[in-house]
Amino acid sequence: LGLGGKSDPYAKVSIGLQHCRSRTIYKNLNPTWNEVFEFMVYEVPGQDLEVDLYDEDTDKDDFLGSLQICLGDVMKNRVVDEWFALNDTTSGRLHLRLEWLSLLTDQEALTENDSGLSTAILVVFLENACNLPNKASRDPSSYVKLTVGKKTFTSKTCPHSKDPVWSQVFSFFVHSVAAEQLCLKVLDDELECALGVL
Repeated sequence: LGLGGKSDPYAKVSIGLQHCRSRTIYKNLNPTWNEVFEFMVYEVPGQDLEVDLYDEDTDKDDFLGSLQICLGDVMKNRVVDEWFALNDTTSGRLHLRLEWLSLLTDQEALTENDSGLSTAILVVFLENACNLPNKASRDPSSYVKLTVGKKTFTSKTCPHSKDPVWSQVFSFFVHSVAAEQLCLKVLDDELECALGVL
């Protein structure tokens, strides 16, 4: 707790390697975030939703508590809306509303988006490139930057090859299928210049 017995809480929410952070609510012991986070779940059972609460400080943030929710229960019930007791602390509860959404094949659903949530998921299989140009006297050490909206992923670097093989998969949430585009840039790691843009 900070001066005056107040805290500046924020939450770190994660599923597997996907992480989100809430905004900080300053000087409040009963914060209301009203934030929405979207996650892709690849394995149920096997993945849990983890929430860690912290008190933001200028030097080191203090741990306030945590909780772990089995996603199998959320998948079964489709909607979970309840208060959860925090672990690793003597008091405190956290209210969460969790919704399990399944993929649809109905293309008309792609245009319905009043909520600000995603309407689609784009999965990109980045396989390989052929005959990349040399920007120096050697073969390029190339990597790819993939961007949809505000989300950018960077592939691994394939050193010194005109025919790099990445064999990687990237997944994007898409909010507007009509307006958002996939941008790809092939870059040389050592020269930091573009070898091509798509």
